[in-house]
Amino acid sequence: MGFEKKKLVLRKGVIKCSNNEILIRQGIRDKKSKIIRDDAKTNIIGRVYATFRVPTLVEDFLSQLKPEEKKDALDFLQLLYSMGWLVDENFNTLEEVNSFLKEIKLGIIYRGSNLKKILDSLGEFNFKEVSLWIEGKTKKDELTINNVRFFNEELTENSLKKFIDPLDFLVVILDEFSPNLLHSVNEQCLKRPLKWIGCYFNGSEVVITPLFVPGETVCYNETEIQLESVLSHRTEYFVYKESIKNGNLEGKDSYILSYNFLIGINLLLNIMINFLLTNKLLLKDRGVVINFDDLVIDYYDVLRLPKCPACNSESCDYTHVFL
Repeated sequence: MGFEKKKLVLRKGVIKCSNNEILIRQGIRDKKSKIIRDDAKTNIIGRVYATFRVPTLVEDFLSQLKPEEKKDALDFLQLLYSMGWLVDENFNTLEEVNSFLKEIKLGIIYRGSNLKKILDSLGEFNFKEVSLWIEGKTKKDELTINNVRFFNEELTENSLKKFIDPLDFLVVILDEFSPNLLHSVNEQCLKRPLKWIGCYFNGSEVVITPLFVPGETVCYNETEIQLESVLSHRTEYFVYKESIKNGNLEGKDSYILSYNFLIGINLLLNIMINFLLTNKLLLKDRGVVINFDDLVIDYYDVLRLPKCPACNSESCDYTHVFL
């Protein structure tokens, strides 16, 4: 369909200042406001605003103009359309998002008992395929997402490689911290290479890793080393971490309150979806920690190590304890 055959309407946020000037602002605290001004004072801006506040065919609008006005009017309409402020009458933000995601094969490795909450958050998105590696108490008939591929093999180097091979992006979500699993995923994603992001709940906190792009960003190994380096009670931390590694933490699992779980998961998905849509890293080499007890959100920066034992395994004589 040619542009002139489209039925278009202005989105909310286009504000008329005069017949020759509009302000475009998405929200009250928006930092990306734009002013479009017609210095020639042709009044075309005012006429476009008056007409396209309701769905209107472009050709019907152009037919009302003088021949010498049509080119400038069409150029202005195409500018607004390219900016996303003049849209098709059936425009839907979710449909626009899904038009990008429909070619993406997403993988999720989840260890815990809240999978349904994750899939409920993902349910409105239409990925080409979602592959699930689940460890925890979840019934398949509770799952509410289309095009799901289940994966139930024991976690080994070969099975992990087999799982991630067809993927375009991987998400790792853990109800409890598991350095062994995170390092295993990091190793395979560096080899593949595969973009991924992870998060884990730990006591009263949720830790969201940086989004990892092999060869362009830090890796998980660099992230963990630098998170450990700033701890104030490092000895106790390593005792706790060794207990996790050796499977010596016994007793009843901690319960994660639903609203805390959803805050962490939805922030993670926001970072992931934004990257998949724009291919831009809003938080390059930066992660997020949310402390639910103190209601504090911290960002942490991770520096690339010149000789990271995970990224440069062939040229390094030392390794991290979990590699």
